[in-house]
Amino acid sequence: MRQQTINQNTLLQWKKIDEKNWFTFAREIADLFFEIGPQQFEKLQIAATQNDLVEVRKAAHTLKSSCGNVGAEIAQNLFAQIELAASENREEHVKNLLAQAPLIFAECGTELRQFIKINQAA
Repeated sequence: MRQQTINQNTLLQWKKIDEKNWFTFAREIADLFFEIGPQQFEKLQIAATQNDLVEVRKAAHTLKSSCGNVGAEIAQNLFAQIELAASENREEHVKNLLAQAPLIFAECGTELRQFIKINQAA
């Protein structure tokens, strides 16, 4: 059994604050993830192929934050590691970490879409 990539409690916390409108806010956060995430992921990949560790660090930082906002803790941790490795000029380590990123990032999107679908119907 694979580990969940989205901690749903991160988005469900808004239900405690506003029982009536929580889903609207959670949906807006998810929409931002789907809007910004792929753009930043592409920037990250391009920067990595160009060995531009400054841009890798910037893109990884943005992705780390976006993932944290939706509860994508595994991806958040991975992008934090990439950000750190880039800031330490550990090019080979960045490339090794990036090898894991496409699958993890895709799984986050899949789980987040499922969360939205399930809770939209509720």
